[in-house]
Amino acid sequence: MVTDLVRGKSFQDASNILRFVVKRGAQPVLKLLNSALANAKQKFNAQEQNLRIAKITVDDGPKLKRYRPRARGQTYPIHKKTSHITVVLEEIKPTAEKKPSQTPGVQEVLPPQTPGVSTAHSASTQKEAQAKKPVRAEKTWQKNIRRLPRIFRRKAI
Repeated sequence: MVTDLVRGKSFQDASNILRFVVKRGAQPVLKLLNSALANAKQKFNAQEQNLRIAKITVDDGPKLKRYRPRARGQTYPIHKKTSHITVVLEEIKPTAEKKPSQTPGVQEVLPPQTPGVSTAHSASTQKEAQAKKPVRAEKTWQKNIRRLPRIFRRKAI
């Protein structure tokens, strides 16, 4: 769930998101992301502003198997799960912002406004036009449906 929040984001956006997410898995992912940034700076001379998360996956790791004593001499298995997190950073090239090109002789056409006519008048004419539309009668079978209360249940933990 945490990695889905930052997948495809720039490094700065991802680190800001992970700092404020209230999930237990956010801290290890943020720590790994900072480590990946340090590696990218050290090995590839990458800039922090030009990095984005191309791929991030979380896979199962080995399980530590422990046992807990239970009633009548039985044992209860406890599996302490671990995971492997993989991050792939890619460097994006900053693009210069292009201004929209305007062809000479082309002007934007605005609707003509009549002096002395307010917009409230046009709004009232729109309401009148809507009021003239015929109202469809409610279907008879919908009236006879009894509304039942919705009950949502979940298993107890």
